[in-house]
Amino acid sequence: EKITEATKKAEESANAAKEAYEELNNVLASLEDKYEALNELRRGTEEWNAAMKEVNASVLELITKYPELAALVKNVNGILELDINSNEVQNILKNYENKATTAQSAALGSKVEQSRAK
Repeated sequence: EKITEATKKAEESANAAKEAYEELNNVLASLEDKYEALNELRRGTEEWNAAMKEVNASVLELITKYPELAALVKNVNGILELDINSNEVQNILKNYENKATTAQSAALGSKVEQSRAK
């Protein structure tokens, strides 16, 4: 009974860690696409202003969910910039990936213990 509960909690932790990593990875990729779209527009146009607002809103949402990224954001002429390919950002992403891997290993270990107990 205790092992079953521990296995369930380990699986939930593994899933949460994996989802956090995948979400951060996806959000960073989406933000990179938004930066590229913004760079293709002519500064000062309506389209550029709309794209800039979208980028800034995305960055604010990102640092609200992942506050460890906040220190890496720079305001450059009104655009909140995050160098997605910087070592710092990539290290944070790697930390999330490592947490997911560790949690998945713990869940697997718990399953093994549960199968041995039967």
